[in-house]
Amino acid sequence: MTLHDYMKLANIKDAEFSDKIGKDRSAVTKYRLGLITPPLEVIAEIEKATSGAVSFRDFLHKGAAA
Repeated sequence: MTLHDYMKLANIKDAEFSDKIGKDRSAVTKYRLGLITPPLEVIAEIEKATSGAVSFRDFLHKGAAA
């Protein structure tokens, strides 16, 4: 599940989620919209904050060459 979909389903705003993972709201917005990929440490925090609903696999770029 994407971070965007998770936050929409859980009705969580960027500012609220930023408090959960200890990052700026603007960074959460960029992660949620797929504008930037968070570092692995942040992905681990996102996975923890979402109880595993959003994992590192969800940040893999779908169109990347193998």
